Amino acid sequence: MGAVQTEIVLSRFGRIRPFPGASATVRGMIRAGMPVVLASSADPDVVRRAIALLRLRGVLSGATTADDVGKTKPFGDVFALALSRHGRGRHRPVAIGDTPYDIAAAHQVGIPCIALRSGGFPAATLSRADAIFDGMEDLWIRGRDLFA
Repeated sequence: MGAVQTEIVLSRFGRIRPFPGASATVRGMIRAGMPVVLASSADPDVVRRAIALLRLRGVLSGATTADDVGKTKPFGDVFALALSRHGRGRHRPVAIGDTPYDIAAAHQVGIPCIALRSGGFPAATLSRADAIFDGMEDLWIRGRDLFA
């Protein structure tokens, strides 16, 4: 996310609403023993506000932001750093994203990527994903076995 995008997002943050089921899904994953790391290409201020908005402060296993890496998505640096900082644990790592940049970045570091239609990209643009779901809630209802 560039400086102009960051400024726009921060100036309009009060109007941003979480996707339905996003927080509950993350909390469900954590209750199931899965480490959840937010690996974002966004500015740290945007990431902090998003975590607060989702009421996930102190719940996540960790987070990476644009400031932590030299190159952001579509490059794999953000995911590679998240894996090196927070390990792989007993569950195989899986990236979840809603852009083709998430898919490309995850595949560069050798992890599967689940795409969410909630990002507004057409299905054809997300076709390289390992699975596609409508959103986080749909993923948690129909795709839990992908995290086994």
